[in-house]
Amino acid sequence: MDVVSVSASGAYDTKNVGTAKTVTITYTLNGADNAKYTLASNTSTTTAAITAKGLTVTGASVSTRAYNGLTNATIIGASLSGVVSPDVVTVSGNGTFASANAGSSIPVTAAFILNGTDASNYTVTQPTSLAGTITTAALTITGLTGNNKTY
Repeated sequence: MDVVSVSASGAYDTKNVGTAKTVTITYTLNGADNAKYTLASNTSTTTAAITAKGLTVTGASVSTRAYNGLTNATIIGASLSGVVSPDVVTVSGNGTFASANAGSSIPVTAAFILNGTDASNYTVTQPTSLAGTITTAALTITGLTGNNKTY
């Protein structure tokens, strides 16, 4: 009995996300008796999909700001976890406070987007545990005058 096996490896036409992408499969004969056989073809093609890889935002925090009647929040320190090297993907964006009123631990909804030449190959999961502080606004009193009074 002859001992022959076949191994195969495949390569997509590009690394980018897409459906019905061409995959070229290369076959190799192995085993003690592989020299007795040849393959009619060492390659074939098929199609397959590459789906976007999900990324996680880490290190994000909300900058404290003074009350201004708006709900805009500035998020700092955000970085991405899970980018495949040497892909170029960055994250940017800010958020929205759940309330415009002064207070602490106010929930913030993040609105991050991906940038960079390889951004279309990824999706981003928005952080859900962000919260920040809106401090009270400082007021300045002006225009005070004293009233004269008789003793």
